[in-house]
Amino acid sequence: MAKSKPTPAPPSGCASQEFSETDLLGKIIEEGAGGKYNSEQSRSLLEPLVEGLLRGNKFLLVLDDVWDARIWDDLLRNPLQGGAAGSRVLV
Repeated sequence: MAKSKPTPAPPSGCASQEFSETDLLGKIIEEGAGGKYNSEQSRSLLEPLVEGLLRGNKFLLVLDDVWDARIWDDLLRNPLQGGAAGSRVLV
């Protein structure tokens, strides 16, 4: 009997009780573009990068361990609105 390979999980971000806005945005950039981000960059510089990366593209963003609604309301709502129809955020 052949063993089946496990299906890889989609990229995820962890936004625990003590999260850094720039680290969370940077992780989205790293996972989406396969590159590195400069941890010295500010939120105002990273948000447009996330918007540009996702604009017109379908995505699935998995956020694990979210304790604070501000992560969605204040941080991710605007940059993610440019995604293609069918994009999803799983919290």
